[in-house]
Amino acid sequence: MEVNWFVSARKKKLEDGWMSLSPTGVSDFIDCNLCGVRKFNGVQLPRIKYPSVPNGMDRVLKDLSNLYRLRGLPPELWRHELPGRRLYPDPPKKLSWRWEEERVIVTGEPDEWITEPDGTLSVIDFKTRGFPVKEVYPSYKLQADFYGLLSERVGGFPPLSGRGYLVYFYPELQETQCAWHVEVEELDINPKRARDFIKRVAPIIRGPVPAPTPGCETCEYLERENAWRSGGLRTMR
Repeated sequence: MEVNWFVSARKKKLEDGWMSLSPTGVSDFIDCNLCGVRKFNGVQLPRIKYPSVPNGMDRVLKDLSNLYRLRGLPPELWRHELPGRRLYPDPPKKLSWRWEEERVIVTGEPDEWITEPDGTLSVIDFKTRGFPVKEVYPSYKLQADFYGLLSERVGGFPPLSGRGYLVYFYPELQETQCAWHVEVEELDINPKRARDFIKRVAPIIRGPVPAPTPGCETCEYLERENAWRSGGLRTMR
């Protein structure tokens, strides 16, 4: 199998049978094949206004890690939640692997890499929320499996630990100060799950447009919208 490093343009195309897939790009397939195909082809519902705090927080957390990288230890903000771990000294910005058998380019970009006390490697994803964690979304688990697959296939890394960490940050009041509370969720990373997922969705993307998944709220909304429009628009009075 051919292994290449490159910076992905993150533009999904089907050229000569090849396609580029990332965990965020295929996450819609978890719930609905039709929504996954829509997203792959750039057909999505209009974006709602989204708070900029999570993206800004992710950027600051990555910059903070880089300030601590020469020391090896994680930033004090979340160091005590993962005792005994050290920052990986030279993490790649983006990973890419050409899967010849499936004609798929798999891409991904973990937020951070750490080495475990036994020398194995784990990936970290930062998540900013407004309240304590209630559940781990399936898309987060898929993302961790993708990172494990890429770490395994690209090579040049220490052995994988088989674990990934979601490091959640949410605000809380501490006496008279607003502070960030840190909570860590450990995930088991299974590269095979990522490979199986890609094997499932790649033929769907290349094939005919699939039927909507029963119970998909997006598909049901679009069906109601089309039915309403086909009946003619009525003027509100």
